[in-house]
Amino acid sequence: EGRLRAAFSYLRKALEKPDIRAALSRRAGSDEEEVVWRERRFCVEVPGKGQCEGAFDRVVLTRDAGGRVTAAVIQDYKTDTVAADLLDERVAYYAPQLATYRRALAVMTGLAESAIGTELLFLSLGCVRTVGA
Repeated sequence: EGRLRAAFSYLRKALEKPDIRAALSRRAGSDEEEVVWRERRFCVEVPGKGQCEGAFDRVVLTRDAGGRVTAAVIQDYKTDTVAADLLDERVAYYAPQLATYRRALAVMTGLAESAIGTELLFLSLGCVRTVGA
């Protein structure tokens, strides 16, 4: 019970941070629908990479009025404690993981990789970093 309470406290503190709260809030326009995947496992064949498997923490798919997926954002939660002056180094460390996730999501959705954004949400610092824009 103590670990669960600590986890909820950690999450509550992260959600108090404006950047984290904004990243997890609705972002589509009024004529667009958002579909959110949480903890979605995948196993796909990625051209040039072979079989790729993993789990998305969170994916926000944007659909137009006709229901077609037009864009997506992959959000990956990072719970490791990072000093602010080492943040760029950690972003570079995780960039290959998010590039692989982007390729996998492109295969799964038929979207061009350029239509898929990737974000790292550093919960301990309360900041969000776009990767490979």
